[in-house]
Amino acid sequence: MATVGQRALAWCDAWNQAHPWDHNAHHHRWIERHLPSHLDTALDVGCGTGDLVRRLSRRASHVTGLDADPASINTARLLVHEQHNVDFRCEDLLTADLPGGYDAITAMAVLHHVPFEPALTRLRDLLAPGGTLVVLGVYCEETRSDYLLSAAAIPVNLSWARSRRGNDDLPSDRSR
Repeated sequence: MATVGQRALAWCDAWNQAHPWDHNAHHHRWIERHLPSHLDTALDVGCGTGDLVRRLSRRASHVTGLDADPASINTARLLVHEQHNVDFRCEDLLTADLPGGYDAITAMAVLHHVPFEPALTRLRDLLAPGGTLVVLGVYCEETRSDYLLSAAAIPVNLSWARSRRGNDDLPSDRSR
């Protein structure tokens, strides 16, 4: 028998499948405003299903999406269709065999999943001289209060997702 928590997570997953939006998508335009209008190469760390990668592919000659989750990378590959300027890699940021020299690197809501200082050092080393690094961080819950605050945000995120359905913030190539 599933616990209340497991049922709630399953319900949230079903909701997200029916309403394809997540709170990270809210920040995509902000991130894009902090990047040059044209890029040769870009790297999106913790790319998930590739929403930001697909947006960045409009202004970059080549974009690499990196995520350690195989299911997310598989979904990202399915959603990219036949874009030749995008590739997705299922690897860990700290050990991935990446060429470096990226004009732009984005890391949205991912650095709390990896050792912070080694991750920042790695991002610095992968960035081309004069390149742009955009990090949008979130904290890692540690206390009971942290978890309660995150739980309180769930209804807000669900409501926001429903109101954003069909909005321009959604990638145009994502099925609904």
